[in-house]
Amino acid sequence: MQEGIIVTTQKELQNLISETLDNKIKELKLELQSKPTDLLPRKEVAKILNVSEGTLYNWAKKGYLTPVSIGRRVYYNRSDINEALIKLSYKN
Repeated sequence: MQEGIIVTTQKELQNLISETLDNKIKELKLELQSKPTDLLPRKEVAKILNVSEGTLYNWAKKGYLTPVSIGRRVYYNRSDINEALIKLSYKN
């Protein structure tokens, strides 16, 4: 199969990206809801959201997420993650 260049308008590209992101957010929400625990460790949340731990820290500073510290470990509430996904998806 030979691949070539696809010509598209800026609006079509924006719609495609938006649709793809919406689908990914829905998948992440379902994945988060299927986990048995309410608190998730920072590394797992970063992996699920496909962001760095530094991004999680920045989101916490901006109020998108509220970390829960237990000793020296940092966790995030599943419900906070779901709310953050909604906030971040409709911010743009």
